[in-house]
Amino acid sequence: MPTKVVYEVKKFWREYRINQQEDSHEFIMMFLQAIIKASFRNNPKFVKKYEEESIIFKQFGGKLRSQVRCLECDYKSNHYEPFLSLSLDITHNDTFQKCI
Repeated sequence: MPTKVVYEVKKFWREYRINQQEDSHEFIMMFLQAIIKASFRNNPKFVKKYEEESIIFKQFGGKLRSQVRCLECDYKSNHYEPFLSLSLDITHNDTFQKCI
């Protein structure tokens, strides 16, 4: 990671911890959010309303679907939650170990 960029980020994002395990993930999330906000001139109303239409969200984001199904009538209710970061657990698996 370019040192100058990291130290510039540290100037306005005080919680950013250099040389920690989470650095790359935190950095990319902050960076993508900053691009989205700048696209809408940091206007919170526009960011909230149009964030999902941004090129950043279209390339890196998605929507997580939650579904509730009625056991009597089989009606399905869907709720979609936008995300820019999705954490996935990797469980111990022999095939994963063989790939390394």
